[in-house]
Amino acid sequence: MDKYLQYTPIELADDDSFIRWAKSNSREGDVDWDTWMATNTDKTSDLQTAKKIVLGIQFKQEPVSQMTEDKVWSKIKENIGSDVNTNNAKPAKKTSIFKLISYGAVAAVVLVLLMINLGSGYDTSVVTSYAMIKTVSLPDGSTVQMNADSKLEYDTESWNENRFVSLNGEAFFSVQKGSKFTVETDQGNIQVLGTSFNVNTRNKALNVICKTGKVAVSNSQKKTILTPYQSVSIVKQNHTFVDKGIEVADRSNWRNGSYSYDNESLSNVIGDLERLYDIKIAVDENLISEKYTGAFKKGDINSSLSKVLWPIGLKFTIDEKNVRVTKE
Repeated sequence: MDKYLQYTPIELADDDSFIRWAKSNSREGDVDWDTWMATNTDKTSDLQTAKKIVLGIQFKQEPVSQMTEDKVWSKIKENIGSDVNTNNAKPAKKTSIFKLISYGAVAAVVLVLLMINLGSGYDTSVVTSYAMIKTVSLPDGSTVQMNADSKLEYDTESWNENRFVSLNGEAFFSVQKGSKFTVETDQGNIQVLGTSFNVNTRNKALNVICKTGKVAVSNSQKKTILTPYQSVSIVKQNHTFVDKGIEVADRSNWRNGSYSYDNESLSNVIGDLERLYDIKIAVDENLISEKYTGAFKKGDINSSLSKVLWPIGLKFTIDEKNVRVTKE
């Protein structure tokens, strides 16, 4: 048993007896790892890490961001390099896992370990609440104007190597020229070198409008290139491309409080009103599928509600922050 005192987490994760214990499938003759861990409390952390490695390899991992993957592979190189440099100084206690399997497999093991330690891979998070707009300056001087109820994440440590941000909600990006800049969303990614564009990830859809420069919007199915005044919507993996040709009122005008719609679902318009005014709007189920074409500008809440609801034959009542919508 004393030999295990010298084992690293990776070496423990390669031990048959330990693997069976980690999977709660011990057999007669195996080491009593619970007793051993209770006796050697200084090794508790190593055993727990090794157990995570074993279970992490056993089950499928959740998808990780490209930024996290790049950061992890950088760490893998450092770990492998450290092992090679110190290998001669440490007597071999058993056949090393590095000799039993390829470096590719070793990288996979270290990948699991580092995923556990690195988490999302982002060290900075900015969140906006309802009725709040916030401008964020990124490390390279690029700016992000965030709409209400949005979340932006990025990593300052690796920014010079990878300009990656994660967005949930809506934001307008003004990107400084430089290396590739990537916005990650649940529905797809947006990549640019230096440009300005609007990204909206609400309602399980991705909507991107290019204002200046060139934007590449991609998911697992397709890549769409946008130039100024062009837009694309991705819903259920399907790309819908729109070429407006000239600058007209578009989604990105939310920055100055202007909202315009063309045959938009009432539920989406109501979502914008709720975020803009920090209110709660209740609508009968049989009315939520109504379509709206029109526009309103931030100002008096009664005026905005009237411009949306009256044209489609609906009325409303307001009780503090609660709005009730019914048929006229």
